Formats: sequence, C-alpha cells, structure tokens
Amino acid sequence: MEPGDPVDNYVGRRIRERRKIVGLTQQKLAVKLGLSFQQVQKYERGTNRVGASKLVQLSQALDVPISYFFEEIERDHGVETVNQKPAIDPHILSHAQVLSVVKCLIGIRDDRVRRRMIDLIQSVHDSQDQ
Repeated sequence: MEPGDPVDNYVGRRIRERRKIVGLTQQKLAVKLGLSFQQVQKYERGTNRVGASKLVQLSQALDVPISYFFEEIERDHGVETVNQKPAIDPHILSHAQVLSVVKCLIGIRDDRVRRRMIDLIQSVHDSQDQ
C-alpha cells in the first residue's frame, strides 16, 4: 500500500518514470535540484509533497512541461482524483526493451520523424492483432 495522498503518489510515480527515461539516478537528480537523494526518494514515494517551485525545477531537470506530472489527474466536482485505471502496465518502464525504445523516441528531435516512427510501431502492432 502506498503512503500519502493519491495525488502525491501519482506525481511521485511520474517523477520516477521520467527520471528513469532520461537516465538519471536519484543522486544525479538530487544534485540538479540541490537536494539529498533521500528527498528525491521521498518525492518519488509520495511520502513528501513537491512544492510548486521544486516542481518547476523538476520539470526543467527532467525536460518536461509541468503538466506532465498531472496528466492522469481529473477534476470532479472540485475534487482532484487520480484516474485509477492506468492505460498501460504501471511497471512498463522496468522492461529494458521498452525503456530503450522510449529513450530512442525521445532522442528523435524532428517531431514528424518521431510521429512516423510511432505510426510504424502502431502499424506493426495492429497487424499482429489480425
């Protein structure tokens, strides 16, 4: 069972996922943020909340917009909730091949080329279903 608020846990998971994608250790991310690696661990676990200024620093260090940390959070009658149905296996980035593909796609700077690669992968995937 995860400690803390579901939103804090979700933001922490997003930090951890992105940190792994860009190939940073907790220690290297901590240095970029001027923190201890233990504090990064607490953020990733959702044990400690990430303040607004630190979230801005995280978005810069991890090269993502701030909205990245809230993509699955929905607002329902004034209350933020985390979408409880993950679109994919939440542990998908622990698979070496998946992480390798994601890193390669992120490394493609031309948006059109990256989109075409994604379309190719989707096409191959779809052909497997038939």
